[in-house]
Amino acid sequence: MVDSSETRFRRPETDTGNKSCASHLGLPRHLDCLLPLAWQHKRRQRMSESNIQVVKDGFDRFLAGDIAGFLDLLSDDIYWDHRGPDGAPFNRLYEGREDVAEFFKVFNDTQEAVLFEPREFFSAGDRVVSLGFCRFRVHATKKEWESDWAMAFTIQNNKVTHWRIMFDMGREAAACQV
Repeated sequence: MVDSSETRFRRPETDTGNKSCASHLGLPRHLDCLLPLAWQHKRRQRMSESNIQVVKDGFDRFLAGDIAGFLDLLSDDIYWDHRGPDGAPFNRLYEGREDVAEFFKVFNDTQEAVLFEPREFFSAGDRVVSLGFCRFRVHATKKEWESDWAMAFTIQNNKVTHWRIMFDMGREAAACQV
C-alpha cells in the first residue's frame, strides 16, 4: 500500500466531501491527476503572454523614439547581440544597459528608420521571438537598405536579459560604406 503523503498528485487538504477536485470543475474524476499539469500550463501561458507584452511595450517605446523608456525594460546586465560584418559601426556584442544605450546613440547617429514593422510574436516560457520587416536610410551615404528580421528575447522578471537579432546584415553594412 502506498502512503498518500508520498504520492505525486494529492487532492487539496480541504473537505470536498465525496467529490474530487475535477468534479468540482465539472470534469470526470479520473482527470484529477492531470489538474496540476493543466495549472502549470496556464501559468506558463500567462507568463508567455506577459513576456510578449514586455516585447511589444519595447517596440512601442522604440517606435515613439523613447529610448530611455526602452532601456528601462532591460536588465542591468543585458546581453545585447548585434554582431555582424564589418562596415556598420555598431555591429558588435553589448553587455549591460549603459552599453546598449551607446548602441542606440551610434545607431541613431548613423541611420534612421524609414519603416519598422514587428509583425508576429511567438513565446515559450521565458523566450519570445518576433518576426518583422525594416527599412533604414544611412545618413552618410543616403542609401536605404531593407530586410526581414527575427529578434529573440529572453525575459526574466519583466526585464529583457538577452536579445539577439538575425537579418541580412550584409545589406546594412553595404549601405553604410561610403
